[in-house]
This record gives sequence, structure tokens and C-alpha cells, in this order.
Amino acid sequence: MGIRNSSLTRVRPVLDSLHASDPTGTNWLLPLLRLASRSNGIADDFAPAQLSTPPQYEFSAPPPREFLRFLLANPATLAAPPERVWRKWNEITQVKRRAFLAGDAFIQREGLRSLDAARDLSERAWWRLEGVTSVDCALFTESTVVFIEGKRTEDGPSRHVTWWAGRNQVIRNMECALELARATSRSHAFVVLVVEEELCELGTDRARNIEEVTDPSVIANSLPHLDPSGRDRIMRCYLGWTTWQAIVRKMVVDPAVLVDTVQPKGR
Repeated sequence: MGIRNSSLTRVRPVLDSLHASDPTGTNWLLPLLRLASRSNGIADDFAPAQLSTPPQYEFSAPPPREFLRFLLANPATLAAPPERVWRKWNEITQVKRRAFLAGDAFIQREGLRSLDAARDLSERAWWRLEGVTSVDCALFTESTVVFIEGKRTEDGPSRHVTWWAGRNQVIRNMECALELARATSRSHAFVVLVVEEELCELGTDRARNIEEVTDPSVIANSLPHLDPSGRDRIMRCYLGWTTWQAIVRKMVVDPAVLVDTVQPKGR
């Protein structure tokens, strides 16, 4: 966050500029997707159609049901959150989660039944052991879901969630995008990572962190609830990465949209 907040200095300015140039997305959505490093996975005849809404920023995507079921079924393998995290939860949530981690079979069955009965996984509940994913920008057409994860000064995608060490942020976004596409009867789901060009040169830590997204061990750790074919299905959503500067150059966006800082509120 801070004055170089990637959402305010990169994601919103760039996507707002593209949307203003063509609110339908016809002239820029597919070219944007084809800038990504793994865009050869897009079929030559693919056409995403027109945007059905403006860009949705900080879009809330519910956690995948199968991953929640895996967490509830495997309490002994979970990473217990630090005490400072526990203090954020209400007393009932704390009591039930501590009992769950201690191996209380009754509480575990309660959680699994509640998950099976739940229609809205965005609602808080003690048994929802992965939170709602906040997607930097979500784009929707009649046929397609696109999630854009934007970075600027960050080292790269986060590598953990509260209850499961090793769950990569971009892979988590892929699973959420595919789940949302299925739930809304859309045929395609894609995720693109967009980073700062000068900070991600070959050989840098940031470049290595980006490449980790496709490392087989990272994929397996991020998707422990899926078999190899299920993991392959998720990874087909990943179009790879590009940079904000490449988008500006190749999509004829005014370079002035790449502002250096934003003024903190209240000043």
C-alpha cells in the first residue's frame, strides 16, 4: 500500500484508460491478453466478446468449495495462525477453531455439514478457513472471466494463506476465476499477472518469484486437494505475465497514467 500503492498508481489508471478508449473492450481486451508471456495458450480463433460491465476493482471472489473441504478434512496438516490473527476473530470462532485443530471430530463434522449446506461462501463462518480473494481487477464478458493481479514494488505474488503454507496467490486467483466462470456459465477463465518492468529483469528475485507460479512443486503445494489433471485444468487459466510499461507502449496508452505516487488521504 502507501504512496506507491499498485492499485492506485498502476491498476486503476491503466485499466480506466483502456476502458475510456473503448468501453466495449473490443479493441483492447484480446490484445491485452495476448501480451502475456503464456498467451500462446489462447486459441487463434478465440474472441472474448464485449465487456458486460466496466472493470471491477478489488473484486471479491469467494474461496473454492473443494479447497475449503480439503482444509476441514485435514486439520492435522494445517498451519495454525499466529496469536495476533486469532485475536481478530470473535469468541465463538476462536473456540470452535481451537477445538477443530485439537482434533474434535464433532466440530469437524459440523464444519463439513455447514460447508455442504452453504450457498454463499463469501459469508464469514468459523469453518471457512480461506478468506474471500480480493482481485485487483476483474473483467467480464458474456463468455469470459479475466482476473488481473497487479504488482509494482511488491516482491511478487504472496506465497501463503492463513491456514495453508505454500498456497501461491496467483494460483489461488486461477482457481477462484475458474470456479466463478463455472458458477456463472462462462466458458473461459484467465488470470494475468502485471508487474513493474524495471524491477523484474531476468535474474532478479522478483523475476524468480514470478517464475515460481509455474513450478510443479509450487502448483502441487497450492492445490493439494486436486489430482494432476485437476491441477492442469487450473493452470490452463494462467496466461503468464506482462508489464505495465509494455501495456502502455503496445496499447497506445498515455505514459502519464503511470503516476509515481498518490497523495495520502487527509493531506
